[in-house]
Amino acid sequence: VDAIAYALEIEQNRAELGLEPRFSCDIEPSTLPIEQAFSALIVRMDRWLRKGEVPPPSRLISLIENENGQRIIEKDATGNTVGGIRLPQLEVPLGRWSGENPDLFCFLYGAYVPYTRAEINALYPRRRDFVLPLRASIRQAVNDGFLLPRGAWEIWNSARRVDIGVRGKSRSRASVRRQVRAAR
Repeated sequence: VDAIAYALEIEQNRAELGLEPRFSCDIEPSTLPIEQAFSALIVRMDRWLRKGEVPPPSRLISLIENENGQRIIEKDATGNTVGGIRLPQLEVPLGRWSGENPDLFCFLYGAYVPYTRAEINALYPRRRDFVLPLRASIRQAVNDGFLLPRGAWEIWNSARRVDIGVRGKSRSRASVRRQVRAAR
């Protein structure tokens, strides 16, 4: 995988230098920050080894049978995978995340297809329709041990920059900090 990442980086550098890329992804590679879940996993594993605190149970991706009798990954109403570790970006999505990307090399990174403005407006007509479920999802992921407070802050700060609905009165940073602490 490191060799593939290196190859993709070389191609990105070629593009920045104005050179013709040798390959590219037709579908945007996934940017889901899975490293946040990996960081939480490492912390939980350390606690398990040092203190005997059992990590959260596994959550499997849901499979269903299609009309041909083949087992396929179940999708929710937003087009995202059901089950597995549900990071806040999957619970309160701004696009479709997938582990599948048919392009050369890109298949290792999955895919991300952002929702259109119309889809976002339909899902989140008001800013609070996005912010409140996101806050609850962040809290749940921290409580469940799948997200560390640092990751929670990263998600929250990036969500603050998202242009959705009409902005209401924003909460203070101290107020959000108290909520993250309370979620621990």
